[in-house]
Formats: sequence, structure tokens, C-alpha cells
Amino acid sequence: MVTVRQSQLPRQRGTVKVPSTVIIIRCTVEEKGSAMDPQPIVKSRRWMLPTLIGAGAIILVLAAVVIWMLVANAGPGGGSTATPTGTLSATATPTLTPTPTSTPAPSPSVTLAPPPTQPPAGPSAMDIENIQAAIVTGNTQALVSHFANPVMVILAASDGIGPQSPDEAAVFLAQRLADKTGWNFSPSDAQLASWRATFYEQYFPAGALVGFDNEGDKISLIFSGTQISTVFIAGLGDL
Repeated sequence: MVTVRQSQLPRQRGTVKVPSTVIIIRCTVEEKGSAMDPQPIVKSRRWMLPTLIGAGAIILVLAAVVIWMLVANAGPGGGSTATPTGTLSATATPTLTPTPTSTPAPSPSVTLAPPPTQPPAGPSAMDIENIQAAIVTGNTQALVSHFANPVMVILAASDGIGPQSPDEAAVFLAQRLADKTGWNFSPSDAQLASWRATFYEQYFPAGALVGFDNEGDKISLIFSGTQISTVFIAGLGDL
């Protein structure tokens, strides 16, 4: 049962009297005793008020703790720490700088000496036979294909005739060697030596085709390669 009593007390000090209201709250807990104990149990229940106050204080403390935890979790840095989902950044691949390599010094080039110049190949054995046959038979026209152009024609003791065309040389030989018989194209070494001991030594080189007839006329054919480049003719007593 709650009883509210209001009393007004005038204030004596000051120029204005303001009534003050005093409210007295009186709480009375009435409990009826049981049938066995007709005595009221108010005195035995005096501890209830402090207990209720303590319980209320505990409830308030718990409520404050709960509110503080909620606020703390909702605030920055509160709650469970979220694992940040990072964006994988591409790692720059390092650029390999090529290591400079030393350039080997060029080796001196070896200059090969040119092969020794081989003398031009001479006439074949068949060419020699054909040339000998043309002189023996007097068919000097067959020599045209064997002459160089021009061909040098030398007549001993007169130092004529000079450069001739193959046809001119063939005509000259036909006239000069007419009626000559007994041609021999294998002179001895002694004969060649005696002829080379004269003023016309240069017309009896090695490799020349040299012949003589029964009257002592001599002919020497000098080759340049496979062609006859020089024709030398000497009569009896011209050397």
C-alpha cells in the first residue's frame, strides 16, 4: 500500500513566500500470515527490499554490459575481423639485361697463293699425226684448222714473212714445200743441239714439232696451247 502525503511549509525568508511541497512516499508491504502463523511476517521480510534493489542493480549492470558489447561490435574495429579480399597484383617480371659478350678479334685471313700456272695443254697425238701427214703429202690446206689467227711465219736468212692468216700461211707452205720428200720428224739430240747453237735458237724450243727432209730443209712448228702460233722454215745452209 502506497500513501502519498503532501505538506506545504511556508518560507519565512525573502519577500515572497513560496510554498514548498513535500511528498512522502511510504511503502508498506503487507503480507498476511498463514493459517499456522497468524503473525504478520513483515519483519521477517525486511531483507526483500535490499535484495530487490541489488537484483535491479545487477540487471542494470548486465544490460549496460550487453549494450556496451553491442556498441563495441558495431563500432570501427569491432566484431570479427573480416579477412580482406585483396586483389592480386601482377608481379612485374624482371627484364633480363643481356650480358655483353666480348667480340672475338677477327683472325687474320690467310691468303692462299694462286696455284702455279700450268702451261697450256699441247696438241694431242692425233693432232701431231694430222699435221705431219699434211706436210708429207703437201696438203697444207689441212693445217688451216691448226693455225692460230694470226700465225707468225718466219723464213730463215730473210726474216720474212711475218703475221699471216691461217689461209695465207697454208698457201705459202704449199709453195715453199712443193716437191719436198723424205720428211723425218724425229731429229737426234745432236741435230737439235747444233740448230739451237745458231742465231735461230729461239725457234727450236722444247715441245716444238721439228722435221727435216732429204735436201736439208728444216721446219719447226711452235705451239701455243693446241694451236700453231709460229712456223719457222730454213733451207740448206741457212742456219
